[in-house]
Amino acid sequence: MNSLYETDHHKWLTEQVGLLANKQFDQLDLENLLEELELGIEAKVDNLENYLSTLITHLLKCDYQTTVLRDTIA
Repeated sequence: MNSLYETDHHKWLTEQVGLLANKQFDQLDLENLLEELELGIEAKVDNLENYLSTLITHLLKCDYQTTVLRDTIA
Protein backbone atom coordinates (compact mmCIF):
# COMPACT_ATOMS: atom_id res chain seq x y z
CA MET A 1 0.00 0.00 0.00
CA ASN A 2 1.27 3.47 -0.90
CA SER A 3 1.94 5.92 1.88
CA LEU A 4 0.36 9.35 2.07
CA TYR A 5 3.78 10.74 1.11
CA GLU A 6 3.52 8.99 -2.26
CA THR A 7 -0.19 9.56 -2.93
CA ASP A 8 -0.93 13.08 -1.61
CA HIS A 9 2.26 14.99 -0.97
CA HIS A 10 0.55 18.23 0.08
CA LYS A 11 -1.65 16.46 2.63
CA TRP A 12 1.35 14.53 3.96
CA LEU A 13 3.37 17.73 4.33
CA THR A 14 0.50 19.53 6.08
CA GLU A 15 0.18 16.59 8.44
CA GLN A 16 3.92 16.66 9.22
CA VAL A 17 3.79 20.41 9.95
CA GLY A 18 0.89 19.83 12.33
CA LEU A 19 2.74 17.06 14.11
CA LEU A 20 5.80 19.27 14.50
CA ALA A 21 3.70 22.20 15.77
CA ASN A 22 2.06 19.95 18.34
CA LYS A 23 5.40 18.42 19.33
CA GLN A 24 4.20 14.93 18.42
CA PHE A 25 7.67 13.89 17.34
CA ASP A 26 7.03 10.18 17.81
CA GLN A 27 4.40 10.25 15.03
CA LEU A 28 6.56 11.95 12.40
CA ASP A 29 7.39 10.17 9.16
CA LEU A 30 11.12 10.69 9.75
CA GLU A 31 12.40 8.71 6.76
CA ASN A 32 10.39 10.69 4.22
CA LEU A 33 10.77 13.94 6.13
CA LEU A 34 14.57 13.65 6.00
CA GLU A 35 14.41 12.80 2.30
CA GLU A 36 12.21 15.85 1.70
CA LEU A 37 14.66 18.11 3.53
CA GLU A 38 17.58 16.74 1.53
CA LEU A 39 15.70 17.29 -1.74
CA GLY A 40 14.86 20.84 -0.69
CA ILE A 41 18.50 21.60 0.05
CA GLU A 42 19.59 20.15 -3.31
CA ALA A 43 16.99 22.24 -5.14
CA LYS A 44 18.14 25.42 -3.40
CA VAL A 45 21.78 24.70 -4.28
CA ASP A 46 20.80 24.06 -7.91
CA ASN A 47 18.88 27.36 -8.01
CA LEU A 48 21.82 29.21 -6.52
CA GLU A 49 24.17 27.70 -9.11
CA ASN A 50 21.82 28.80 -11.90
CA TYR A 51 21.54 32.34 -10.54
CA LEU A 52 25.32 32.62 -10.14
CA SER A 53 25.88 31.32 -13.67
CA THR A 54 23.44 33.90 -15.07
CA LEU A 55 25.06 36.67 -13.02
CA ILE A 56 28.56 35.76 -14.24
CA THR A 57 27.33 35.65 -17.85
CA HIS A 58 25.79 39.12 -17.53
CA LEU A 59 28.90 40.52 -15.86
CA LEU A 60 31.10 39.13 -18.64
CA LYS A 61 28.80 40.64 -21.28
CA CYS A 62 28.83 43.97 -19.49
CA ASP A 63 32.63 43.93 -19.23
CA TYR A 64 32.93 43.05 -22.91
CA GLN A 65 30.57 45.84 -23.96
CA THR A 66 32.26 48.46 -21.81
CA THR A 67 35.84 47.58 -22.79
CA VAL A 68 36.10 45.85 -26.16
CA LEU A 69 33.14 47.41 -27.95
CA ARG A 70 33.83 50.89 -26.58
CA ASP A 71 37.38 50.73 -27.97
CA THR A 72 36.17 49.71 -31.46
CA ILE A 73 33.59 52.53 -31.66
CA ALA A 74 35.98 55.27 -30.61
